[in-house]
Amino acid sequence: MKLKLSALILIGATSVWLAACSTGPKVRGDAQIPVNISPAQNSSLAFGTETEFVWEAAPNATHYDFHIYDKTDGSIFAMTKRLDARRICDENRCQYRVKVDVPIHPGHSWRVRAVNYLGVSSWNRSYFDMVGDGVAVQRTTADAITPASPVLISPTDEVIVSAQGNVTFRWQASAEASVYDFNVFNVVEGSYVNRNTDMPANSICSGDTCALTTVLDLPVSEKHVWRVRAGSAAGKGKWKRQRFQTM
Repeated sequence: MKLKLSALILIGATSVWLAACSTGPKVRGDAQIPVNISPAQNSSLAFGTETEFVWEAAPNATHYDFHIYDKTDGSIFAMTKRLDARRICDENRCQYRVKVDVPIHPGHSWRVRAVNYLGVSSWNRSYFDMVGDGVAVQRTTADAITPASPVLISPTDEVIVSAQGNVTFRWQASAEASVYDFNVFNVVEGSYVNRNTDMPANSICSGDTCALTTVLDLPVSEKHVWRVRAGSAAGKGKWKRQRFQTM
């Protein structure tokens, strides 16, 4: 009789636990998914303006990860990890201000996720369209063609470079390019490092080849990525990517 009673108690407790799990908030790692507030879904943002992104504070969140997805080339813009909730949130809402200058195009998105000592939540994503004034729109017209993507030379996916120290990245100069943007994607941490923006072509290029020597501080991996894009008065071209290995 005592054995049957203990079994019933155990079954009842298990049922209550399962019911609580099935009806609770959609979480992963005990961090609840934030609710995006502003800019609202399918909003239009002005090119190059500083925008305030707002979401509901997630219970028990200590930090937040935030980024903007550039639909035109599939890249991540304005990636920020581990925003301190104490600095950007009050009791109910969190606010983060960033200048948005992704290309003028519909279908970009911003997303945020909550973080605490137990893990991270899933991302919550909101879509927006990037619009611009007369000057910005002019950059995308037929008579204002952006430079072609550079042809990357080295390092390639067959080359192993030092994860810690100086590494030289080389690519073929793009016609009409006056500046270049460069960065490295750390696949282990999921972040862009070694960011260099609007580097004058005449400072890093000689003839048909451009070269940039930078100091890496990366973990060992076979899947890091470096990328370059060319720019001119007409705007920025598309990114060109190349995988490389570190040891």
